[in-house]
Formats: sequence, C-alpha cells, structure tokens
Amino acid sequence: MDVLENLWVEKYRPKDIKSVITPYQNEFQKFLTSRSIPHLLFYGPPGSGKTSIARIISSSLANKEDILEVNGSAKETRGIDYVQNYIESFLRIPQNKNSSYRIVFIDEADYLTITAFSSLRHIMEKYENGRFIFTCNYINKIPEPIQSRCQKFDFKALEKSDIKDFLKSILTSEEIYFDSNTENQLDEIIENLYPDIRSMINLIQKHSINGTLNLTGNIQNKEFNIIKLTKNIIYKLAKKNIDSELSNLIKSLVNELEYDTDYHFIYTKIFDDENIPFLFKIIINKYANEHSNALLPKMHFMAMIYEILKLVKQ
Repeated sequence: MDVLENLWVEKYRPKDIKSVITPYQNEFQKFLTSRSIPHLLFYGPPGSGKTSIARIISSSLANKEDILEVNGSAKETRGIDYVQNYIESFLRIPQNKNSSYRIVFIDEADYLTITAFSSLRHIMEKYENGRFIFTCNYINKIPEPIQSRCQKFDFKALEKSDIKDFLKSILTSEEIYFDSNTENQLDEIIENLYPDIRSMINLIQKHSINGTLNLTGNIQNKEFNIIKLTKNIIYKLAKKNIDSELSNLIKSLVNELEYDTDYHFIYTKIFDDENIPFLFKIIINKYANEHSNALLPKMHFMAMIYEILKLVKQ
C-alpha cells in the first residue's frame, strides 16, 4: 500500500470535482469538459480545498510528466533562479499529445519573492502551451500584474457543522469508535483549528488507537496548545486585565515554545481570529513577516507579546 494511503489527510483528499464542497463546482466542471483553462488563482484560508481543486484540474488536463508542482514557500523554489532555470525550462518542452497544456501549479504562492513574480509575469505571456495555477492564503501578497493575468476564485472556509460531519464520516469509514462525549471534544478541536481541516484530520488520526478515538487528557499538539495560550493572553490584554493570571499564562507560553515550533501556522491562526483587535493584528502581522529572519524564533515570538503588552500600558 502507498504510504500516503496510511495518512488520512491524503486518503480522504477529494479525488474529483463533485466530491469537493465549493460554490464553483459548475465552473470547474466546465473547465474539465472543455479541456481549456485560463491561468488560475485560488485564495483563501488553509484547508479550504484550494490544493485539492488545483491537483484535480491539473491531473484531468495533463499527463503526469506535463505537470510541475512547486512548493512556493520552500527556500530553494521561491526565488527568481528557480523560475528561470526550472519553470521556464519546463515550459519550453511541448506537451504530450494527450495533454491540453504543460501546467505549473505553485502552491503557497504568497511566499514567492518579488523578483520571482516579475519573471513569472513575462513567462506567463511567453508560452502559449503553458498554464499556471496559483494557490495562496493572502491574495494581497500576490502582485497585481499576476492577479490581472489570472481568473481568481475566493475559497471560503467550510461551515463548522459540515466539517464535523466530514470528520465523523472519516471515523466511521475507518471503523473508529466514538461516543457523544467524544463528539463534544470534536467541537473543541474544530473551534481551535478552524478552518484548517488538514490539521483536524491529522489530530483525530493521531488519537485513534486500537479502533477507538481517545481524546481524553491532553489532546492538543504543541502548536494547538501555543495558539490557545497566546489567544488567552491577547484576550486578557484586549480587556486590559494585567494581573497574576496573565503572568502565569506568559510563563506557560515561554515553556511551550521550542525551536522546531511551526510558528507560521501559529501566527496565521492567531491573526485569523476575529476577536483580536485590529491594532494587535498590525503587530502580529509585522512579527509574522519578520519571523524568517529572526535569530532566535522563540525570543522573536515573545517580543510580539511584549509589544502588545506595551501598547496596552500606553
């Protein structure tokens, strides 16, 4: 069995357009029927189906050798050298007779450098046999010249009730026992990880042991716990509650942070929280953008907390 089939997040990834919950289903189906697409730009929160749709469209219109999938957030692929040396070289080769195009799918395109985007703009116009599919979380990080060359689709987060039904269907399919008490804990997982369905699926698989979903005790992974602590700190600061409880929360947060913590995921989840004041989000956004250059990530993250604290005291 393919190792990916052991990962529920891959096993239950939608395999066709009809199995994806999206208001654009008819439009995407027309692309497949006509075997013709423009350049595409999918944007929206993590886990909303952008990557699944991009892969379905790519595999439906091109053979495997005519598809180049690029991780836009990787250091070795996000710059102009990769665009010129690999992407353009890929597009110079004519597509297979069974493929409509040579397709370049750039996932997490909001991490590409400005020079990479500048080079892509010219390449998109140069090769008629090529089509680009971009996915990103934040469309404002995609330059306007790239946006104007694409047909854009805004992927909204799924309803929490639909996500819960989906998680329960996975458990049922895997013959994992769960009860009404466990369902309440599923609600907690959805609330804390919403709208990132991938993280939810990974978490319930991790805690499905010997045919039973066991969410008792500390069910939270490291990032989950850090997000919860950070939000509680920020909620208290928003109310100007600077007390001993706040001090204890900060101490707990310091103890949780480690070098290999997924800080990008944490910044994103905190920033997306509608209950966090706008002025705080400006600070969060600044530290998120500067994080990759931080010498000590843990200290950089805590500097964000103390800057918010300083703002409240002022």
